[in-house]
Amino acid sequence: MKSYWATFTKVLMGLLERPMWMMLLVSLCVMSTIYAHRTVWDLPVAVIDQDHSPASRLLIRQLDAGSKVSTRAYDNLDEARFVNNG
Repeated sequence: MKSYWATFTKVLMGLLERPMWMMLLVSLCVMSTIYAHRTVWDLPVAVIDQDHSPASRLLIRQLDAGSKVSTRAYDNLDEARFVNNG
C-alpha cells in the first residue's frame, strides 16, 4: 500500500510540475460546448445519390438508422438546391 501512495504522489507531483494536463482538460471542455444546447442533435442531412449503387443505398440506410440524423435523399444537386432554397 505504501508503494501505491508513493507512486500516486510521484505522478501527482509530476503532473503539477508540467501543466500539459490542464491544456488537455481545457480543450476537452471547449470541444464539449457544442453539445451544450443540443446543437448537434437532429441534424438535417441531404444525400445526393447519383449512382444508385448498393453501397450508396447502404450508406443512406446507415445514416438514417441513427436517431440524431434525419436524411433526405435527392437524385441530383439541382433538386437539392431547389428544395432547400424554395
